[in-house]
Amino acid sequence: MAAVEVCRFLAVTGGSAITIKAELSVLDALEANVAVLDLAGQIVAVNKSWRRFARANGYGGSTYGVGQNYFHLCAATPGSGAIAEGIRQVLAGQRPSFSMAYECFSPEEIRWCSCTVTPFVSDGWKGALVAHTDVTEAFHTITAVEAQKDSLKTCLNNIDQGISHVDRDLNVVSFNRRFLEILNLPADAFAPGDPFERFVRYKANCGEYGPGDIEQQVAERMAAARKGEPHRLERTRPDGSVIEIVGRPLDDGGFVTTYTDITHRVQQSRQVEETAALVQRITANLPGVVFRLVMLETGRIEVAYCSEGIRNLMGLTAAEAMQDGDALFKLIVSDDRATWRDSVLRSAETMDRLDIEFRVHSTAGEVKWLRTIARPRRSSDGTIVWDGLSLDISDRKKAETAIRVSEQRFRDVADVTSDWIWEMDEELRFTYLSDRWAEITGLDPNAVLGRTRRELGWADPDD
Repeated sequence: MAAVEVCRFLAVTGGSAITIKAELSVLDALEANVAVLDLAGQIVAVNKSWRRFARANGYGGSTYGVGQNYFHLCAATPGSGAIAEGIRQVLAGQRPSFSMAYECFSPEEIRWCSCTVTPFVSDGWKGALVAHTDVTEAFHTITAVEAQKDSLKTCLNNIDQGISHVDRDLNVVSFNRRFLEILNLPADAFAPGDPFERFVRYKANCGEYGPGDIEQQVAERMAAARKGEPHRLERTRPDGSVIEIVGRPLDDGGFVTTYTDITHRVQQSRQVEETAALVQRITANLPGVVFRLVMLETGRIEVAYCSEGIRNLMGLTAAEAMQDGDALFKLIVSDDRATWRDSVLRSAETMDRLDIEFRVHSTAGEVKWLRTIARPRRSSDGTIVWDGLSLDISDRKKAETAIRVSEQRFRDVADVTSDWIWEMDEELRFTYLSDRWAEITGLDPNAVLGRTRRELGWADPDD
């Protein structure tokens, strides 16, 4: 029972000192230490809890302080001056009541108590009711809550996001320091309890919402706030920065909003897009195909990327090649598949450059020669990655074949003619002798090749 309730009880039972003494026994069940004082500060009566405390602490003698002046007891107790002054003011009618918490020392521990003083008037008798209550547990609870609040406030003030809490009446309950920083709000101009409209109007006047009528901008945003619907948006601010705003409604009305500066993320995204577009333009103008192969730890090889040039090379789209690497590998001529895979495995093992020529079937049925060149690297996750280029070398292969056929035809003609055929370089050194030379002369061609007529001695020296 609080001191005010005790006083109300005594007022009902009567106001004389005798009545108080008689009826105070009803309050013996209370845990609070209760005493009644007259206007002079004399202790008129105390309850059982008071007596128990006085007995344990040697306080007030055999009467437990009844009949003694409470101010004398306060004077004898260190730290009781503020309580004595509060009692004087209540008895003198200078204040309606008095309450304070104080430390109470015992041999085992420090405890906290609360002293409450309430005036008491009834049937012409005037005095005051003084109640002392042990509030140690409550004090510890409050201390823990305050510590938790301080910790939470510290956390909120040191995160990257701005946070605001608006109640159902659209008043700002709280916000953290980052909220002010991200929105460039002056710290000395806003405080918890301010109407949310004040924040909106300030930002509208700063051009936060772009050009337009200020009143209309404020009205639109307040109307949206009243709906209390979840929302997420990105806003580019006048200084070019970009913030992400996420609002979440609360069950009891109002909403919590987070504000995140995503300028760096947006700039990075734009750079990635620009880089991707640049790579796309470059690869579109390169002959052949730019690709990325990935060998997983299982040994499976996948196509992580390939340029659109693969359409001209094999007839597949880049998306088809990346979605199904097996479809791409199946286009390799069967006689060349083992060579291709052995080359890839060897490159993965030695980390040497992959450089291989092989044949493929296009989807149109045409056989083409490709040359693939790529450098391997090992990723942190254990996969091996090749970034490289595949070129169509079919024309070169056709030219080489034509040259070989032409050379063989020449040799066949030279070998069946009755005379021999020879060839010299620009320094007049013999570079070629047909087989008929050895048959006719009986001399070893190696003794002539690489030498001039003058160096041979026996031959005609006339150039």
